[in-house]
Formats: sequence, structure tokens, C-alpha cells
Amino acid sequence: MNSTTDGLVQLWNEWEIQLVVLLSFILQIFLFFTGRIRRCNINMLLRLIIWLAYVGADMVAVYALGLISQNIQSANISSVGFSRSSNQLAFFWVPFLLIHLGGQDTMTAFSIEDNNLWLRHLLNLCIQVFLALYAFWKSTGRTISQMKERQVFRFQGDRPPEQVPKLLEIELAMMSDDLYTKAMVLQTRSGIILRFISHVFTIAAFVLFLIASDKQQYNRADIAITYVLFIGGFVLDVCSFFLIAMSPWTWAFFRAQNCYRLAHISWLILCSCIGWPEKKPLWSSSMGQYNFLSSSIGFDESRSSSKMFTILRKMLNAVNKKLWFRKIWHIKHVKVDKDIMDIMVTWVGRLAREEFTRITQQQSWANLRPIINCTLNIPANSFGDNIVLLHIYTDLHLRKQPDNEAIGAESKTASSSTADTMDICRKISNYIVYLLVAQPSMLPLSGAADDTTAAFYEKISKKGSSKQDVLETCYQLVEDQLEFGYEECLKEQEQPGPWCETLMEIRDMWLRLLIYIAGKCQVELHAQQLGRGGELLTFVWLLMAHHDIGDVAHQVDLITSSETMSGQFCAFHFPKESER
Repeated sequence: MNSTTDGLVQLWNEWEIQLVVLLSFILQIFLFFTGRIRRCNINMLLRLIIWLAYVGADMVAVYALGLISQNIQSANISSVGFSRSSNQLAFFWVPFLLIHLGGQDTMTAFSIEDNNLWLRHLLNLCIQVFLALYAFWKSTGRTISQMKERQVFRFQGDRPPEQVPKLLEIELAMMSDDLYTKAMVLQTRSGIILRFISHVFTIAAFVLFLIASDKQQYNRADIAITYVLFIGGFVLDVCSFFLIAMSPWTWAFFRAQNCYRLAHISWLILCSCIGWPEKKPLWSSSMGQYNFLSSSIGFDESRSSSKMFTILRKMLNAVNKKLWFRKIWHIKHVKVDKDIMDIMVTWVGRLAREEFTRITQQQSWANLRPIINCTLNIPANSFGDNIVLLHIYTDLHLRKQPDNEAIGAESKTASSSTADTMDICRKISNYIVYLLVAQPSMLPLSGAADDTTAAFYEKISKKGSSKQDVLETCYQLVEDQLEFGYEECLKEQEQPGPWCETLMEIRDMWLRLLIYIAGKCQVELHAQQLGRGGELLTFVWLLMAHHDIGDVAHQVDLITSSETMSGQFCAFHFPKESER
């Protein structure tokens, strides 16, 4: 047993440098091809693997540099260890490790905070370069570019609305590249010159190694590793060239320089299957969903039939992780369909014109006035509590959908329109609650989101967790918030006519809330989401920014009683009793 262990240790000692250098190269290949995938993917396991590779890549490269310098020094002192020829070839790998330390074009930062730590990266790079020079001496960066402010152009008035979502995708993808890749460096003259010099030196080194007549004195495995590093580096350079060529910035640069042939080639690559084709989503194209009623009723039978799952749930409950487990289990993601994108483009366009102010003032909220008045119109209420109450009311209203014949939806078109409106209400309501549960920092909250969520579940648990008990408790919660005399309005809204009118008001209410939240969210939080697959809220924010709407330009308020509404955008307008 000891002899086997000693043999494995000796084998590892003999091949340690080669294996670590290959591991460093493999990590660089992985980061290169997965750097852009995270922009279109929200899978947590994939993000964890990419993060481990991102963190480990520099560590492995530095460790390899340390091994090379240590073994070179040992070989110079005694004959134990590497032979002289092996030392020289290991020294030849040092420039490749420095390239690895510089990172790949598709990923220079995993999170937005990495861009703010450029001084630390500069210090690390100096230490790493010193270590590499030490290895050179014994044998004979990465810095994140600061973001440049980019001018945001307004959409032209004749821009077709159906093109706006794709334009927003392209803009956000370009922002993501500027924040998390080397796109900013490669758009500068100095960056292009340095990249060209690097390519020339790499080719020269490969040619010199290829024509060297004394390669026979080196170990065959070391020679093979050297060829792998060279050829792999060339392949990555070719891929990097295509990434640069298919960038919208490259096409715009050639157009500005009147290089129409080069611009045409760049456009062909940009629109190809390897580029940014029109039908290819440039983000995750998904929106989170969380429903308080479904999570309160319990798990579906299909999801809770496993005894192992039941045991796991009880164990988490015992360590006071019930709320955390409930959040993780009930969060879902659905595709952002065309209806939601189109209606957001329409509403933000109305918000940018006087038409929105006029409609805001004229909308009487005939059915929702008691609900909105007892929530959003009371300053003492928490915004998180208001979202929960409006979400419960929306879910209860959707569950009481009358028959198509009762609401007069005899035609397929009318029935489909009602179903589409219900789907929009449900998705946006669940999405805003998802933000409250999973991304509370993106909401203008005055208190802790966990306290709001825990308080709701505590009220629900008092009566029971069966479907009937949960629905009755939620209905009672809504009734308790209504002012005296308005309790009967809930029953009136169950009638076919008022039900449809209330449904349209619910849709308008959630759209206005989404616009308000997007306008209040900080820019840094939107930038963070670009590296995590993107958020629908970021699309709304960018669309509003194009029209100079939001706290970055004109302040967005939730509710006002003023008749003028000059210089501000308010989601809801509730005049005082004397003004009505």
C-alpha cells in the first residue's frame, strides 16, 4: 500500500507542472466559450461552475508560475528534479501563463463589483508579472477598463414598435460586453495595437520553435504540451477575431469610416448563425414568477410525492429555514412573451407623451378605487405590504373567472383577448412578487422584504394550509384592508360585466407599478443583472431612459393628488375628495 502511494506521489511530482499548465489552458478555453453564455442563461449550477473556473483560473496560473520558478531554482542547485532541457522548455511556457492571467476576451469580470476593484487587480498583476520575470531570470493584465459614458440616443419617432424589443436586446448585450468582457479595450487604438503586437510575437515564437533543430533533447510530452498551447492559442485568437468582427461596434466603425465592403462583411458575420441573428435571444428571455397563494397552499402532489423530499422539508423546518426553502422551491421562470414586450413598449411610449398624464388624470378606477385607495394611497403602508395585498387580490380575482357565455365572449377573438389579458396580469403580478422575494434590492422598499413575507405566511398558517382555508384567509385579508362600506364591492366585481372591467384595471395597475419600480431602481443593480441573464425590469428601465423617464432624468412618483402633474411622472392620480 505504501509503495503504491509513494509511486503515485512520485508520478505526480514528475508531471505536476505539465498537468497544472494544461489545467490552466483548459480553464481558459472553458471561460472563453462560456463567458457569453451566462448573458443568456439563468441556470444557477452553470453560474456556479463558471464562477469556480473564473476564480480558479488565476490561482492555477500563479501556482504554475510558482512551480516553474521553484523547479528551475532546484535544478540549478542540484541535479535532482527536472533536467536542464526540461527546465528550459518549462521556462518557454511562462509567456502562455501570463496570457492566461490576462483573461479571455469574453470575461474580464464575473460581477459588477469586480470592475470597482481594478486597483487590487493591478497589484495582483504586478506580483504575477514579477513572478514570471523571476522565472525568466532563474532560467537564463490584467486591469479592468473603466466604463466610458455612452450617449443614449432617443428612439426615432418613426421607429416601428415591433423593432424596439430587439433594439433593446442589442443595446443591453453591448452594455454587458462593455462591463464584463474586453470589448472596451478592443475598441481603442492602443488596445488594437497591443493585440496585434501580441499576435506577431506569438507567431514568431511558434515559427522559431517549429524550426528549432534541438527539439529532440526535450521530453516528447513537453513538446506535445507546447504545441497544444500554441495551436490552442491560435484557435482562441481566431475565435476572438470573429467575436470582434461580429460586434455592432465594428460594423458602426467601418460605416463611419466609409469602409462599406468591410462593413458589409461585418454585417454578414453579425447576422450569421454564429453572430447575433434576429431570432436568437441575446438574454435569458425569462421572468421570475412567485405566487403567494400557491406557495401557501403547499406543494403540488407531483412535486411532493417523494418521501425523501418530505424528510428534507422537515429537516429544514427544524433549523428554521422554512421561509428560505419555500422561496427556493416555489420560484419559477417563464418566457417573456411578445404580448408583454409589446404592451410595455406601448405604455412607456404613452408615458413619454402628454397622453399618459391625461389618461392618468382621467382614469377613475371605478372598480379598483377601494383597493388602491386603502393601499397605495396611504403613506404609512409599506410598499412591500401593498404589493402582497394587491397580488392576493389579483389572484383571487383571476380564480373567479366567469364562463365565456356569461361575459359575452362568444367569439374566439373576444375569448382569446380575455385570456391574454389574464395571462399578462398573472405574469406581471407574479414577477413583481418574485422581485420582492428574490431581488428585494431592486424595489423601493422601506422595510425588510423577509419581514413582509414572513408576516404574510404567519397570518396564513393560523387557519390551515388546505386550499379552501388559504383562499378564505386571503379573502378575509383583503376585506380587512377595505374601508367601511366597501366590502360589498368585492362581491359586485364577481359579476360578469364588472369582472371584465376590473380585469382591465388590474392590468393597468400592474403595468403602472412595473414602470414605477423600473424608474426607481438604481443603475448599478441593472448592471448586475446583465451578468446574470438579465431582467425584464432592466428592459423597462432602458426603454424609459430612451425617453428621459426615471429618476436618472425626470422623477417618477407612485401617487399624487395634484391636478397639474407638471415636471413629474406619477403612476396613479387620486384627487382629494374636494377636487372630485
